[in-house]
Amino acid sequence: MTFVDKLNLPFVTWKNQWADEVEQITREIAIKTGVFKGDDPIELKRFKGIIECPAYAYPQAELKNLALCARFTSLLWFIDDTYDEDQAFARDEERLVNFMLSQWRLFLPDTDVEIEATDALSRFAILLKNDLLEAAKGGEVWLDRLSKSIYDYLFQGSLKATQNWVNNITPDLETYLKLREYDSGMYPCLDFVEIANGIFLPDTVVSHPTIQEMRKLCARISGCVNDIFSYEKEVKRNNDSSNLVHVLMQERSLSLGEGVDAAVTLINADIAEFLKLEKVVPEFGNEQLQSQVIQYIEGMKYWMRGNVDWSLATGRYSIPSTP
Repeated sequence: MTFVDKLNLPFVTWKNQWADEVEQITREIAIKTGVFKGDDPIELKRFKGIIECPAYAYPQAELKNLALCARFTSLLWFIDDTYDEDQAFARDEERLVNFMLSQWRLFLPDTDVEIEATDALSRFAILLKNDLLEAAKGGEVWLDRLSKSIYDYLFQGSLKATQNWVNNITPDLETYLKLREYDSGMYPCLDFVEIANGIFLPDTVVSHPTIQEMRKLCARISGCVNDIFSYEKEVKRNNDSSNLVHVLMQERSLSLGEGVDAAVTLINADIAEFLKLEKVVPEFGNEQLQSQVIQYIEGMKYWMRGNVDWSLATGRYSIPSTP
């Protein structure tokens, strides 16, 4: 029995029918902007390892909307791998902070940058932002929400996790779970559930305590599941302490197997809480809005299940000793 068999994850998903078309669209834009060469075997393997994630996470999306989701999740991976794979970069805190600020500012609604005057990664991001402004039902209001989620991902999550890595700090469990909530990158990805469904939820819905708690649980569940899949890659290979299994092993003096089991127990508790909250989601008004709220909640479920299915399918974590 694998740890996946022990997850109490009663959600279903499927691979989006437009997966191949979206891979081609994303690849062409990545090559056009220079963020991806296309003929480098290492880069190609890296790209193939990440591009199918949105096909599992947004199975309901139409082609155009899935392509936007895929371009964004690819951008997150490109940003993350910039310093995750380069400890010299990660150790240069001023350079790292400036890099993160530059990426975040690109998604501010009032930022207007000439594409020709930027680096490849920024060109990729700017093209995406412009297309999002045309496609998002919420326009600049939705983009403002996304920019806040990106800021939190970078500065409440990724920066702190990177500092832990370069300074060889293993946080306590409570601190780590809060960190993982943001470092997972899930909050901006959950904003894209609206793009995937072609809907816009007003702030009164998204800021409601029940929805906020469900978003938090979804982010934490997805991040912690990824920690189990990526343990070998992140901890054993990269010596990164920001991993739930590693934190549990250190804090409770556990073996690897015991650490994985403890992680599964925590994840299952979060899943149970998510399901409990789903039963008490309030009525938000008219029938159309309530239908969109239901679509949003289903989108969170797709992400939690899709994250597992993609992790099993991707070559990104295909290491024989992965738990």
